[in-house]
Amino acid sequence: FPVTIAALSKATLVIGPDTGLMHLVDFIGGHALTLFGPTNKDKHGPFITPANRKRAIQIPCPHYYQKHHESGVDCMAALAPRDLTNAIKQTLEKTIS
Repeated sequence: FPVTIAALSKATLVIGPDTGLMHLVDFIGGHALTLFGPTNKDKHGPFITPANRKRAIQIPCPHYYQKHHESGVDCMAALAPRDLTNAIKQTLEKTIS
């Protein structure tokens, strides 16, 4: 656990889905770009660092809080790579400058 915290604290930006790891990044004051699909970012998002809360991405998902989705429905696929890339670039520009 100390090694994980040390690695996260040195990261310029940590990108990932809504997991405990992303909440840990927020807790230690790191820069997080968290992706929310079937969970609601306003209910479960990063709450400690205002910038992390603001930059969290909510992907529209018609079946919130369900572990299994109808066949052929993939909420996370709705996030275009270009949109994620733009969010990363914007975050890094603000973080590094």
